Amino acid sequence: MAHAKFSAEEIVEKLRRAEEFTSLGKSIGEAVQSIGISEGTFYRWRREYGGLLRTLGHASDEKFGDTGPSPSACRGTGHWSSRGAEENGRLAADGAFLILRLRGVQPMFDITAIGNELAKHQTVDGPARILFDWSQIRSWPFEPPSAASIRTWNLSAPAIALGAFVHDRKWNRHVALLAALLRVGNAEVRSFRVSDFENATAWLKRELARK
Repeated sequence: MAHAKFSAEEIVEKLRRAEEFTSLGKSIGEAVQSIGISEGTFYRWRREYGGLLRTLGHASDEKFGDTGPSPSACRGTGHWSSRGAEENGRLAADGAFLILRLRGVQPMFDITAIGNELAKHQTVDGPARILFDWSQIRSWPFEPPSAASIRTWNLSAPAIALGAFVHDRKWNRHVALLAALLRVGNAEVRSFRVSDFENATAWLKRELARK
């Protein structure tokens, strides 16, 4: 089955389900048949996303666990700005939702930095609705976050109801990890291709109208 048919989040979820099947005593063959992929695809995905899957396991395990360090003890390395609509890291309002826009060359992927920036823009109207516009990022090195970073995220990140990601497939791992963290917090998340930016905004507005 072609890799392009599945988003990064869907791949991680299928790998998670396969692990659940094998933990119940099923063979790899039975597990992959249950999730609708071939063994070759399973092993290829596990090579590419296995480390990420383990990290996401920590995210779920630590949601209600040890509190770890305080948010102030873990500073992010991202470049964030609130000056000018076109600057890197801009969180701008678009009526009913916020836009987090990143552009150009980014430092190492850092969920603490993202969580801290989102926390600056908490609203009094309930959980936030965010459009993550990552359509114009040129480079962004990735490293799965530590357990301490995940604990800090769980402490500092605000409640988010809806998250729409617009991104190039090069950032699939970044999206899969952040989307999984948002889902641990009960957010509804979808990802969109760069060419589908308007569909992303339409989805956010449509979901908001239903709530």
